[in-house]
Amino acid sequence: MYADPRDIRKHAYKVVFSDSEKARLDAAAQAAKAQPSTYIHDQIMEAVQQLEAALAAQNSEPNRTAVGAE
Repeated sequence: MYADPRDIRKHAYKVVFSDSEKARLDAAAQAAKAQPSTYIHDQIMEAVQQLEAALAAQNSEPNRTAVGAE
């Protein structure tokens, strides 16, 4: 099924949503034509990727001295 066994999703986190949050997630998943759990997984992984890219960019910037600091 998976070419690489490391790609098997075997770790779970419990996340609890309110009724209104669940309704919003269900509507978004339906609009994306995806199962809610798959939609949530994909959105989280996209957010993590963006955060990692932002942190990498931040770490590659030259160090700047704060204004007024000596």
